[in-house]
Amino acid sequence: MRSCVRPLVLLCALSAPASAVEESSYERLRQELVQENRDLRQRPWRGREGRRGLEKKLLRRIDRLLRAWLGSRWGLGMPQSTRPGVGKTNCGLFVAVVLRDAGFRLPIWKFNRQASYHAIRSLAPRRAIRYFHRAPMKDFLAKVQRMGPGLYLIGLDFHIGFLRLYPDERGLRFIHSSYVTRRVTDEPAETAVPIVTSRYRMVGKILQPNMLRAWLARTPIKVLGDR
Repeated sequence: MRSCVRPLVLLCALSAPASAVEESSYERLRQELVQENRDLRQRPWRGREGRRGLEKKLLRRIDRLLRAWLGSRWGLGMPQSTRPGVGKTNCGLFVAVVLRDAGFRLPIWKFNRQASYHAIRSLAPRRAIRYFHRAPMKDFLAKVQRMGPGLYLIGLDFHIGFLRLYPDERGLRFIHSSYVTRRVTDEPAETAVPIVTSRYRMVGKILQPNMLRAWLARTPIKVLGDR
C-alpha cells in the first residue's frame, strides 16, 4: 500500500472549467439541509431498520450535494475552495466538504492532508474495507458489487473520490474532483481512467453504524494520520 502514504493534497492537479452552480444556491441548499438534519435527529432511529432508514435519508442528502458540485474546478495549491463554482477544490477536500455539509463533524483540512489509507480508515470500519493490488477491472467491479448498494470512498495511486453503488440501472458511479476531466465529474466506475489505470485500489463502505451514531450525536469524527 505504498501508494496510500501520499497526502491527499498531492493527489490532484491542474485546473478545470468553473461550475454553473452559483455560490448562493449552494448556501441555500446547505441551510435547507441544516434544518432537515435537525428534524431527523429528533426522530427515533432504533435497531437495524432504523439504521437503514437513516442511511437512506443521508444518501439522498449526499446525492443532492454531489449534484451541486458537478462541473466545479479542480486543482492543487492554495487557496482551496469549500464552495462549488468558486475557485478550485482538490480531490480530498471535495470528499471532506461534501461529508461536512451533509452534517458530519469532520475536520476537513486535516482530512485533506492525510493519505487516502488514513482517510478511508477514519470513516469505514475494517470489516467494510477491501484492498486490491493490480486486480483486473472485472474482478474489482464484481467484488465491489457484492459489497452492496450504498456510498463508498475509493483511494487510488494518487487520488480519492466517492463510489456510489445504486440498486438500479445506474450501477456503480465514480464521483470525484478529477485530474482527467479537470472538474468534479460523475462517471461510470468501469471506464473511469483514474480507477482503470491505478495499481492500488482501496475501497471502504461508509455510512456504517459508527458514522450514523456520530451523525446523530454530532460527535466529532477523529481523522487518523499525523499530518
